[in-house]
This record gives sequence, C-alpha cells and structure tokens, in this order.
Amino acid sequence: FITYQRQDKLISSWLLSSISTKLLPQVIGCNSSNEIWSTIERVFNTQSAAKIMHHKRELQNSRKGEANMRDYLAKIKSICDALSAAGHKVTETEQVLTILNGLPEEYEAVIAVISSKETLPSVTEVHAILLSHEARIDNRRALNADLSANIAVNSRNKGQDNKPEQINQRGGFSNRSRGRGRWNNNSRPKCQICG
Repeated sequence: FITYQRQDKLISSWLLSSISTKLLPQVIGCNSSNEIWSTIERVFNTQSAAKIMHHKRELQNSRKGEANMRDYLAKIKSICDALSAAGHKVTETEQVLTILNGLPEEYEAVIAVISSKETLPSVTEVHAILLSHEARIDNRRALNADLSANIAVNSRNKGQDNKPEQINQRGGFSNRSRGRGRWNNNSRPKCQICG
C-alpha cells in the first residue's frame, strides 16, 4: 500500500506539473492521480462538445456571399479541419453538400448538374467545377461592364450635331437651324460611292 501511495503521489505531481495554469483550479481538491485524470478528461470532453457544436453551427451557416470562391472553399475546409481536430470527422458528402448549400443563385445551374450525378463528385472535383464556373461568371461580368461603358460613351458623343436631317415640303433636306428649304454645304447629302 505504501508503494502504491508513493507511485500515486509521483503520478499526481507529474500530472499537476504538466497541465496549464488555467486548468489547475479545476483539479484543486483531487486526492489521487485517478481523480486528477478523470477531472481533466471531463473538462476536455465538455470543451470538445462545445467546440463541435460551435463548428457545426458555423458550417451550417456558411455562405459564399461576396467572398471569392477560393476564400469560401478555404473557409469550409478550415471549419471541417477544426471539427476533425475536435473529434468529429466530416465526410466528403457532408462537405460537398455544405459547399453547395452556401452558394448564391448564379450557381444554380452548376448545383443542378452536380446534384444530378449518380455518384456525388469528390470535394476536389467540386472545387475545380466551382472555380471554373466562377471564372466564367467573372468573364461575363467584365464583358457586360465593357459593353455598358461603350454604350455610355456612344450616347454621350451623340449631340445636337448628329440629329438626322428632315426632308422639307419640296423634297429637299433642310437644317432646322439654317432656315427652311435652303441647302447648306454641311447638311447636303453626299453620294456614298463618289463622295
């Protein structure tokens, strides 16, 4: 019994010297190494459960929003890694479904294609598909922005000088600012072939 007590005290002192100072108040009053170990185990199990719940909630509420696709996918991966570290492994299927659930409307076509496959693709394949689709969306937006800029420039360049000329009662062209029925060199029609 004396040998057992001596060993128990050695193990207790080793445990107390190896735990962090934040955890020491939790083990005050423990009389044996078994009590110290059981208390530490209980504390860490409680923290793990809380972490798992926190990360699961974070995973369920993840949305792409305004982030680019690489950042969104990295965020999902980091949450899944944190869950694995806390003792809750996330399957590939759960990761893929979480990724798809957080995408905005402009990805509906891709979501439909991925969901309709007989076997759900791997996380790596989904990453490649989504990054490719995002690149297409970005190209389309750039083209639309260029088109909008061209339309704005063209509409700004059209002024009073480019108004179509009106035909007067005698069948000739007239320029409203110059008077009725008189030909003006600037407004006179020219032959498209010989000028």
